Amino acid sequence: MPAPRLLLKGRMDTEVWRWAALDVGGTVVSTGSGGILQAAVAATGRQVIWLVESEDVVLFERPLAARGRKQLEKAVPYALEDDLAEDVEQLHVAFTGDGDRVHAAVVRRSLMKEALSALAAAGINPAGAIPDVLAVPLTRGRWGLLIDDGRALVRTGAGTGFACERELLSVLLPAALAASAEDARPEGLQVWCAEQDFELPQLHHLTVEPRPCESPWPVLAGGLAADAGPDLLQGEFSASERRARQLRRWWPAAAAVLAWAVLGLVSLKLEVGRLEHQRDLLNGAVEAVFRGAFPEVRRVENPKVQMEQGLKALKSARAGSRGFLAMLADASGPLQAQGGLTLKGMEFRNEILELTLEARDVQQLDALRQALESATGMQADIQSVNVEGDHVAARLRIREAKG
Repeated sequence: MPAPRLLLKGRMDTEVWRWAALDVGGTVVSTGSGGILQAAVAATGRQVIWLVESEDVVLFERPLAARGRKQLEKAVPYALEDDLAEDVEQLHVAFTGDGDRVHAAVVRRSLMKEALSALAAAGINPAGAIPDVLAVPLTRGRWGLLIDDGRALVRTGAGTGFACERELLSVLLPAALAASAEDARPEGLQVWCAEQDFELPQLHHLTVEPRPCESPWPVLAGGLAADAGPDLLQGEFSASERRARQLRRWWPAAAAVLAWAVLGLVSLKLEVGRLEHQRDLLNGAVEAVFRGAFPEVRRVENPKVQMEQGLKALKSARAGSRGFLAMLADASGPLQAQGGLTLKGMEFRNEILELTLEARDVQQLDALRQALESATGMQADIQSVNVEGDHVAARLRIREAKG
């Protein structure tokens, strides 16, 4: 389904733009003028066609035979080189082929870049850029003339025409007729003009056909729909190339984000590996302690649960006895409640349970001592403390409380 359009009109270095909003059928529904930001608001939800004022463009028609688009892209600029005042390298050439003939539109590359950059900055990315004289309707055997806001747009062919101030029309139109080949001279001139007092210069042997015209916009919309001529948005200014340039501007940032993500993943993997290694070391230490306490157990699957079960069994078997296993069972609760505490070894001698521990600080050791005394009713004493880097090593003795 066709999209609604906005015809945007203005010179490449202008600050004031004019526009007409069209519905999907090509009928003008509203018009306006103002700055580029106002035009951007009017363009919301519409496909923008930029009608470039033809004073900025030079139009050519040349016989040129070439095979394929690629050959034409190389041949057309140099076929026009003798007719151009500027270096062809400084110019942008857009063209369409018609059999053995080529219609070309030439514009300064710097003007195109500046204008498209200004439009893009306002959020407007035109789908087409057509010289406005090529939007004047064209009928076979007739030229078209549109008087638009003090300007005269004269279309002389599928890809040719000129624009001038209305006052210069009396000079330039007869000159264009005289310069045209005899077999290419028109039989008539179709004229669209909303001004009642407009008078054409004397044109011998040329039939003038006035056309109803209250506004130039419906005329331009109709001519654009029928035969658009060369679109300036070709080559380096095509939509695909402009999108590619916009994407290339983001490549450095995208590369930096990708590098950051890769470094983050590598760092995460290294951290996971380090934690897994620590887990394996801790599991090994727990299993070693378990096997030291329960050497008769052959298969160790869950040391914590197996130790609790063994301690409960021993405690029930030796109820009333305060031997090694009973004291260890009583002490296991407070030991497990202290996060960051590491049991390095234990020794039981003369009814005294001696534990070798690593703790965060002395305060944690004292908290453990108080918890043992409160939970077990036994006496707990800190025998030695050594500060080693970010932790402390200590020996803790647990014995029956003295009556």
